Amino acid sequence: TDDDDVLYHLAYNDVIPHGMPNELMVRLAEHKLPTLRKLAASCPTLPLYLMSRLARDDNAQVRLAIASNEKASPSALELLAEDANAKVRAAAAETMELQAEQAQAEKIAADQAAALAEEQAATQVEQTETKEPEEEPESGVSSLFKRILTRVKPGKPKK
Repeated sequence: TDDDDVLYHLAYNDVIPHGMPNELMVRLAEHKLPTLRKLAASCPTLPLYLMSRLARDDNAQVRLAIASNEKASPSALELLAEDANAKVRAAAAETMELQAEQAQAEKIAADQAAALAEEQAATQVEQTETKEPEEEPESGVSSLFKRILTRVKPGKPKK
């Protein structure tokens, strides 16, 4: 069909499909042409079950596309790291290393964000503790008496 021709050209030109509908990914993953299966394998949102299936594909180019997919699952990459094809093994190892670096960077960013939040919370507590409490006005007769006493200076008793 005409749609397959367009998809074939995308695959041939190594275009990574973003936002591909699931039904289209399923159709491509099951397609008889390895070039179109490769297109599905390069999709970052490929469902896990399709990724697992394509990691075992007969065609090395399809397996290479999975091994090069930055969003590939760890299980698919582990399988492909032991592939018969050297290019597939190398790509899987490189993708696993990239994912490990990304995970480390995300952990560092999360740790920094947590430390910043903790520092801000400590500063806020410190500011609250050093702030002088505001006196709330009292009401009633005893309050009036207290206010008068604070304004009157004690003098010497008269004899």
